[in-house]
Order: sequence, then structure tokens, then C-alpha cells
Amino acid sequence: INENGEVLVEGEFAGKLDGFTFVIDQSADGVHGKAIKAASLKALAGEIIVRADRLGASDNAAISLSNTGHLIWEETEIARLVKGETALKPRLELSAGDQLTGPHREKVVARLETWLSHHIEGVLKPLMILSEANDVAGLARGVAFQLVENLAWRS
Repeated sequence: INENGEVLVEGEFAGKLDGFTFVIDQSADGVHGKAIKAASLKALAGEIIVRADRLGASDNAAISLSNTGHLIWEETEIARLVKGETALKPRLELSAGDQLTGPHREKVVARLETWLSHHIEGVLKPLMILSEANDVAGLARGVAFQLVENLAWRS
């Protein structure tokens, strides 16, 4: 696996490891192509574990949120935000292939959920306080609800 994530098996391009997703080279076909794909999947198991451990040990600054709602780590989209219970509680949808499984997958998800929680609390803390306020009533409560639901954006 080179620095660009390209997976080479005996000098032949087998595909690309993009974050936790292996994108197989579609031009490899036949028996030879299948053998290359099988060998690359075996070799990737260790790299996926290394990446999961590295992400699990990373600090919050290593992860960022794109304008399109994707979580970026090492210049790669590894998850995206999807609608959750409320605007302040989105869910994560991990971008990972079948090779990321079991405790390593759980580690990645837990790390991203922790990052998301810290990020939301840091960026949207005033809205979180407003959403939990018990002393807001009447018309003010309606305005507070609209602010929280629209993440303080005016339409």
C-alpha cells in the first residue's frame, strides 16, 4: 500500500484503500484478477486494523467536518452525518467496507461519536442550552424551538 492508498500486489494495481474502504480495480478480471483481489484483501486486513487503532488514538484536531456533512480524517471522508432524533443529535453513517469489523469497527464508531459530541457541544453550545431551558415560555419558547431546529439559520 503506497502513500496514495494504492494497493499493489506483485507490482500490479489491485485497487485503492480510501480511508476504511477498499475500492477494487474494475479492470482486473479473469482468474488472474481474482487472485490479485483475494491477495489484496488478505493484506488489507492488517492495514485496516492499524488505521482503526490510529484513529482511535487520535485527538479531536485530527478529525474535521466538511461543508457537506462528511467527517474527514487523514484527508479522507470516513463518515457522514445523517438525520437523527433532532437537529442537535445527528447520527453518523460510517464509510467503511466489509473489512472493518468487530471491535475495530466499534472503536472507530465510538471515536467518531465522541468527536461529534465534543464538536456539537463546542460549536452549538448556546443552542444546546436553549433547547434544554425550562424557563422559556409562550412566544419565546416558539422562537427558541425554531432557532434550535434550524440551527440558528434564517431562511
